[in-house]
Amino acid sequence: MSEAADRVARPDAIPDIEEAKALHRQGRLHEAASIYAAILAVDPARADALHLLGLANFQHGRLPEALRLISAALRAEPRSADMHANYGLVLDGLRQHEDALASFERAVTLRPDHVQALSNRAVTLSTLGRIGEALTSWDAALAVDPSHVEALHGRGNALYRLKRLDAALADYDRLLTLRPDNIDVLNNRGGVLAELGRLDEAFASYAKASTLDPGIPEILINMGHICADRHQFEEALSYYAAAAALPKLRPEAEWYASLVRLRLGELAQGWRAYEWRWQQASWAPQRRNFAAPLWLGQEPIAGKTILLHAEQGFGDTLQFVRYAKSVAAKGATVLLEVHAPLKSLLTGIDGAAEIFARGEALPAFDLHCPLMSLPLALGTTLETVPAEVPYLQAPVERVAYWRARLGEQRLPRVGVVWAGSATHKNNHNRSIALARFASLLSLSGVEFVSLQNEVAAAEQPILAHHAGLIEVGRELRDFADTAAVISQLDLVVAVDTAVVHLAGALGKPVWVLLPFTPDFRWLLQREDSPWYPTARLFRQSRFGEWESVLARVRSELGRLLASSG
Repeated sequence: MSEAADRVARPDAIPDIEEAKALHRQGRLHEAASIYAAILAVDPARADALHLLGLANFQHGRLPEALRLISAALRAEPRSADMHANYGLVLDGLRQHEDALASFERAVTLRPDHVQALSNRAVTLSTLGRIGEALTSWDAALAVDPSHVEALHGRGNALYRLKRLDAALADYDRLLTLRPDNIDVLNNRGGVLAELGRLDEAFASYAKASTLDPGIPEILINMGHICADRHQFEEALSYYAAAAALPKLRPEAEWYASLVRLRLGELAQGWRAYEWRWQQASWAPQRRNFAAPLWLGQEPIAGKTILLHAEQGFGDTLQFVRYAKSVAAKGATVLLEVHAPLKSLLTGIDGAAEIFARGEALPAFDLHCPLMSLPLALGTTLETVPAEVPYLQAPVERVAYWRARLGEQRLPRVGVVWAGSATHKNNHNRSIALARFASLLSLSGVEFVSLQNEVAAAEQPILAHHAGLIEVGRELRDFADTAAVISQLDLVVAVDTAVVHLAGALGKPVWVLLPFTPDFRWLLQREDSPWYPTARLFRQSRFGEWESVLARVRSELGRLLASSG
């Protein structure tokens, strides 16, 4: 007879719950659970055994049974803060977040210094999107125990998401004094340091994490990113290759390598590897499941109907929609599907027989191709980029409206954009704070027109200081409006956003302000672009440094005004 069975058979010998707790603390959950069960066989309503057996079930992943047991324990001891805290943990695991929050609140009410309940409450609040309240709860937990590892980790991650980078770094550094070999913290700390522009320190943090476990592809990829940001491109490719050798994130690693290849101008290899994007889990929302087969240039298309469809951002569509003409030249009937804000502008574009907004019913077609796969399908090299501009035109009626809205032109007009969408993954690198960018706006002899459609409240006083600035960004209904405004300008000066691509597609002179490591399409070092003959590129000379870029733009703009005056 086993030890546990023997205990059940002799009710006079109730097992020692302290022995079970000791086993539980050692992680010997099965043995501990056997003792808890033996105790409950003798005393089915014993609250501490119900609670701890429920906790053991939770740790084994048996959440419904854990919920049943801890619920029974709470019926016996409804004022136990620990039980309410663990009940909330099980509810959270079952994704019953509001109920979990109520349990954590009850635990904290019963014991305001219950650090685990405070920390777990913060996690649930964060899950519910109530980040401010979550930070308050983590603060309360750390006020009780400044070295509480879970609270430091949770708060650090929340601060990182909020881009409160210095505060996040402080939490990560504190946590690493307590857990110096925490790989997740080392990895996140590297991300914070990278966003702060402290690339060498970021690489060192990733390298330590990789030393602790060299088989984590996320960390190898992050090390590749740092090398790319330092323009150590061969080293970047070697880290991406090492990550690609690990099956978990091969598509991501191969795709990041493609961006390096494209940035280096190795278009043939780059476009082939760029197709790995579709194998990434994060790309599932963009993936289309058409019955018609994918066309990547492998077969003649004369006499066929092909759907070309937008897949990424507005700027990507504006850049690659030029290929509709090239595809039509092969004898195909081209259908074009784009995001709704682009439909009015693109109606009538050369090469497209019909244009549809995403979500509209589509007619039958024989083949399909995403817009950003067309350079691969058509074998584009640096020498064969289809760069005839303009390939877009603003609608006549919109031009008339905006000519009247802007009024008579007395000075050269320059459109400006200093920031991209806040949701863009690389926005912190490609955008310029208005407080910096405003050094251009004080230049005399020019009429500036703001095309910026997202203006933070904190930026309004800066704009108000430049009384001559015409703000139209928030009046723009779609890209047809934006194109009409650009048609009334002499020059556009902007960071890397869709406006740049629109100005280039319209054949308008455009000066592009680029970070040290730009998006792949801008290549490296050169001041011109094979994609846009009217573009001039102004690049950072080192990571994160905009002052010299703005000084050059201001100087060149002054020279341009002087020569035109």
